[in-house]
Amino acid sequence: MLTLGELRSMTGETITSPGQLRDQLDEIRATGVATEQDEAVIGESSIASPVFDSSGEAVGAIGVVIPSGGDLAHDETRRLVRETARSVSRELGAATWPARPAGESATPPPPRK
Repeated sequence: MLTLGELRSMTGETITSPGQLRDQLDEIRATGVATEQDEAVIGESSIASPVFDSSGEAVGAIGVVIPSGGDLAHDETRRLVRETARSVSRELGAATWPARPAGESATPPPPRK
């Protein structure tokens, strides 16, 4: 994905640097939570976590959009989004939810078929 060409800017806040995007993706993998502020639409910010199926594939996400200036970094909001995505993943048969907060033991996802 990052080698297919330039990253299109949707607003002045959109990440267009492949290096910056890689860093953000690494953080998302580590925490299980993605956040953005004014990157797609000025005045809107969001937080989301992936939903996985029984094969370990990401099949969706749980997300919340709030007006910019709201508290996306609030620990309770992050926790609720992560836990909801984890619960839906389990309902879909995911053996584990790959992303875990720092300090929590991680179990590798099931092998891909």
